[in-house]
Amino acid sequence: MSESDQYGYIESDDETVYLGTIETVTDFGIFVDLGDGREGLLHWKSIPGCKDSGKVADVCKKGNKIKVTIEKVHRRDEKIVLSCVEFPVH
Repeated sequence: MSESDQYGYIESDDETVYLGTIETVTDFGIFVDLGDGREGLLHWKSIPGCKDSGKVADVCKKGNKIKVTIEKVHRRDEKIVLSCVEFPVH
């Protein structure tokens, strides 16, 4: 991991692709269970097929599988920002 940005996030060097499960759907994105006790946020702009904030529930449902990588981690509270690799998973 490198230096943090102005918001305290550090770019991740973890290249692992996680097959996660959507746990929570919000207007601003989805929270994904990574399967290892951690959960991360995928912002609505990064969700394939999601064209507008507030329309996330039209594309994503709780329990759907999604492949993600860890993009950033907050250095203080360890919040995880995700990047989409594949959705829907085939």
